[in-house]
Amino acid sequence: MKITSLLKKENALSLAGCALSLLLAFSFGEKLLVSVVGMILLALSILMLLLTNRKKTKTEKKALYLYAGPLLLFFAVISLGVFSLNSYADAFSGIVSGLLSLMGLAGSFLFGLAAREDGKLNPWFFVYSLLGGLALLVLASWLSTMILYGPWHTLIYSGKQYYINGVAYPIDEEVVFLLGTKMTRVSLMYAGGFSTVLAASGAGLMFVDFREEKEKGIFLSVVAAIGLLFIVTVPLIEALIVTVLVYLVALGLRFACFKEEAPKWLIIVSAAVVGLIVSVLAVYFAIILSNQTSLFSTGLLRKIFNNGRWTKPINDIISATFYHDGIPSFLSLLFGMNPYYQSGSSFFYNSSLWSSAAWINTDLKTFEIVSFMEGGLVGLLSFLIVLFSTVVLLYRLAHDEKRSPFAMSVAMILFSYFVYMTFFMDMTPYITKGESQTYVSPFGGNALFAVILVLMGLSYRPIYFRKAIEAEGGEND
Repeated sequence: MKITSLLKKENALSLAGCALSLLLAFSFGEKLLVSVVGMILLALSILMLLLTNRKKTKTEKKALYLYAGPLLLFFAVISLGVFSLNSYADAFSGIVSGLLSLMGLAGSFLFGLAAREDGKLNPWFFVYSLLGGLALLVLASWLSTMILYGPWHTLIYSGKQYYINGVAYPIDEEVVFLLGTKMTRVSLMYAGGFSTVLAASGAGLMFVDFREEKEKGIFLSVVAAIGLLFIVTVPLIEALIVTVLVYLVALGLRFACFKEEAPKWLIIVSAAVVGLIVSVLAVYFAIILSNQTSLFSTGLLRKIFNNGRWTKPINDIISATFYHDGIPSFLSLLFGMNPYYQSGSSFFYNSSLWSSAAWINTDLKTFEIVSFMEGGLVGLLSFLIVLFSTVVLLYRLAHDEKRSPFAMSVAMILFSYFVYMTFFMDMTPYITKGESQTYVSPFGGNALFAVILVLMGLSYRPIYFRKAIEAEGGEND
């Protein structure tokens, strides 16, 4: 698309959205800036949707509501649940911050959806903006890390420490990352999420025809190289593992065959697996909520459901969300924990300083359970529905667009994000923050999650009622 055609009046809203998307990704890690930009995107997306000429059929609307409904419910519970409203000194501050977070989350997703519906600009322009912003953030952080520590410092300085006010800090467990207007020491796993998403976008190169799409290939090569540069020169082992997995999956998809209709045996097996997972999770939650974790105290059950590295932190968070002073709280069960309650088990307690609250020091790595901590059962169930719908969406996206570079780049980005955050999420990334807040939500005001939401909206396809939509003459992507 030529520059002169880009500057047409009808492209103004989309171009403004591209600029805001870059700012959303390159947000200096500031929670308030992410929410404010998302709020502006909300207003912009509403205007774009109102100006869109094409009307959806009733079935198309149902398909959209079925996909977006649980997501918007999740935004509301995360932003205005017990956890969010009680995270501030007074109720008014909690409500204002919650509403700002809600509008920011909704704006990020709806802008991606509006940009797709508007169709005046190629969706690649929004991908360029989002990945370009992330690349600037990661590149600035990488340069600072190299200046301060040098390459491969996690290996060179393994086991070595430095001291601040008599407190020891392991050098091999931190990097420098741009947060706000200054560089801040953060954990390896926190920085790994940003670089993994960038590196994963390069998997789309396997589907680029450089003879016809040279600019796309060059762009993906550059941003992926920045992500890989950060991962390899630190090195970030967890990020490297996920990146290798993503490229292997992309390689398999490069030669895979998609059938129009899934075979019946696959549908039956998938339904059985989903049913089994739901049953196991229901029993697992029932045991934790009934405070009967002794059932996990021996043998294989302990290794699976109560091991110290993975599931014990999850057990602790579930229990702490439900119990206040040893008394069950069904309000928190439904809508999230109160972060300042005193617990009889001393797991977490009333404190004006989050840095001293024990619940944020559980070494929790699985971000799905944070949806329960912040939003209760309503938040967890709505988020799990979103995850399931996103898996179906990625399949339809790859199938319908014949594994185009756009479809595969977005699919691999989303895949890498959900895998990384499921196994290596860090909700307390700050290494030295003194007595200030150390908790960083993976959802509200989070730049990386906001980028993912825009891409989810941008890649939306009507994944439900497809045959009915085609029969009505609706979109057939």
